[in-house]
Amino acid sequence: MKPLTGGNMRFGYYPGCSQISSAKGIRPFSQKSNRNLGVSLDELDGWSCCGATSGHVTNHKLANGLAMRNIMLADHQGLDNIVAPCAACYNRLILSQYETFNHPRDQERDRRTSLYKI
Repeated sequence: MKPLTGGNMRFGYYPGCSQISSAKGIRPFSQKSNRNLGVSLDELDGWSCCGATSGHVTNHKLANGLAMRNIMLADHQGLDNIVAPCAACYNRLILSQYETFNHPRDQERDRRTSLYKI
C-alpha cells in the first residue's frame, strides 16, 4: 500500500469475512457513502480470509501469508491502496505488510505462500 498522492480516489476494497456475514448491513452504507464522495471501491478479485479469526493464533507465518496474498491481489489489479472496513482485517493487512518489509529473509517464502489460491 502506498501513501495517497494527488487525486487518487480509486481504492481496492477488501470486505473481509465480516462484511459478508455478521456486518453485512454496513456494506451498502459504506459503498453509498464512498460513491457520494467520488471514491471508487474496486473489490479485490478472489480475496481470502485475512487470518484474523484464528490464523494468527494457529500459525503466524500462515496468517502473514493470508493477509499478504490479499495485498498482492490488489497489486495485480493495479490498486495501490486498500480499504478494509473491518478493524481486525485492517490490522492483519498492516501487520503482514510490516512483517514482510521488515523481515526480508521471509519475503520470498511469503510471496510463494501468497500465490496459492485459497
